[in-house]
Amino acid sequence: MTIVMALFGINTITMLGTILLNKQAPIYMIYIAGSALHFAVGIIYAILYALIIAPIKSLSNILKAVLYSIILTIIAQIAVPQTIKAIGYVKQEYLHIVPITEETTTPPAPEEAAPAETITAMKNKILSKEHLKNWLHHFIYALTLALMYKRKRND
Repeated sequence: MTIVMALFGINTITMLGTILLNKQAPIYMIYIAGSALHFAVGIIYAILYALIIAPIKSLSNILKAVLYSIILTIIAQIAVPQTIKAIGYVKQEYLHIVPITEETTTPPAPEEAAPAETITAMKNKILSKEHLKNWLHHFIYALTLALMYKRKRND
C-alpha cells in the first residue's frame, strides 16, 4: 500500500516519522520511525480484519474490502489529525490549519467577508480528491487482506 500511495505523491513514511520525531530529526531516523509505525499499524489492522470482518459470511470478499476500507479511511481521517495535535507537532502542510493570530481572530469588515459556502462547495470538500485517494489506498490494502485471508482459509 505504501508503494501505491507513493505513486499518488503521498509519502506516508515521512509524514508518520515527522509526526513521531520532528522535522529537525535526521531523515534516516524519520524513515525508520515512520516505517516502523506504518508496519505496526498495518499488522494491527490485519489482525482486526481477521477477527472482525473476515468471519462475516454474508459478504463477498469485495464487499468486505469495501466495508473495511471505508472504516479505515474514517479512522485515518479522524485519528491522524488528532494524533498530530496530541503529540504537539501541528504542521500546516499536513493539516491545512491556519494558525490563530490577531489577524485571524479579528472579524473582517462586512465588505471583506468571504461569501458563505454553497452546498456544492461543501460536497466537493467532503468528496475531495484527497479523500478519494485515501479511500483507494485503504481499499487496495483491504482487498489484499481479503484475498490473502481467503487463500489461507482455503489452504
